[in-house]
Amino acid sequence: MVREVLAHLEPARGGIFVDCTVGLGGHARALLEGGASRLLGFDRDPAALSLAREALAGWGERVELIHADYRDLGRVLDERGVAMVDGILADLGVSS
Repeated sequence: MVREVLAHLEPARGGIFVDCTVGLGGHARALLEGGASRLLGFDRDPAALSLAREALAGWGERVELIHADYRDLGRVLDERGVAMVDGILADLGVSS
């Protein structure tokens, strides 16, 4: 599914991307490797965020991981002064 995500979201053009269900960080890493300038990763599971933090540590300030449900996306982006993003991913498969 990663290839399809990259084809549709086109991170090579740079920009801000949101992973609403960052989980272990696999899609987030692919977006960053593909050229995303900034990635905001959401997850409501603290354990998943901890694993994502480890997996994405090398990307530094380009990554912000947020302990929140994706339903809070608008509020969280407003709080950070992000008025527009270039792509949003939500992998709504079964998890916690």
